[in-house]
Amino acid sequence: YDTVGQKVGVVSIPRDTLVRNDFPKINGIYAREGIEGLKEEVSQLTGGPIDNYVMVDIQGFIRLVDEVGGVDFYVPCDMDYDDTTPGQELRIHYTEGMHHLDGQGAMEVVRFRHNNDGSGYTDVGRAETQRSLLAAVGKKVLSFSNVPKFNTFVEIFQENVETDLSAEDIAWFISKAVGLDM
Repeated sequence: YDTVGQKVGVVSIPRDTLVRNDFPKINGIYAREGIEGLKEEVSQLTGGPIDNYVMVDIQGFIRLVDEVGGVDFYVPCDMDYDDTTPGQELRIHYTEGMHHLDGQGAMEVVRFRHNNDGSGYTDVGRAETQRSLLAAVGKKVLSFSNVPKFNTFVEIFQENVETDLSAEDIAWFISKAVGLDM
């Protein structure tokens, strides 16, 4: 986040990106080596330093979207997916077009990769959808109309986010981000 230029850059790394011979895919680095290992791997992959990290629990994302009253979002393709694996059940059913998504719906859309018949989109398409939806949510969170909800946002953040940013750093970033053109 460039606070001076008021620009946010997002890099999406496809989950199956090959990174090393001993543990080839990026999506397994965190489980094996923790956040420091992942920061190092992403730094090597992008060629730039990773100064800080913010990890958001999926329940926090759902609560945040619900707290802002949901988000209007154009779903880019038909989504028809069911995973009945016990403990990780997931059902995603949307038609292409504009939808008002609550927190659960937003989570489903960002998690979608392909339909049960194999159609859908690639990791690149998924990343584009995730960035677009996150921008839509961010726009609502950072709007002046949601300033009165600041304490609730802080509570959601404290309960669902892990970061190495200090409380002072977080407050400073938030103060710079209010009104940011997403």
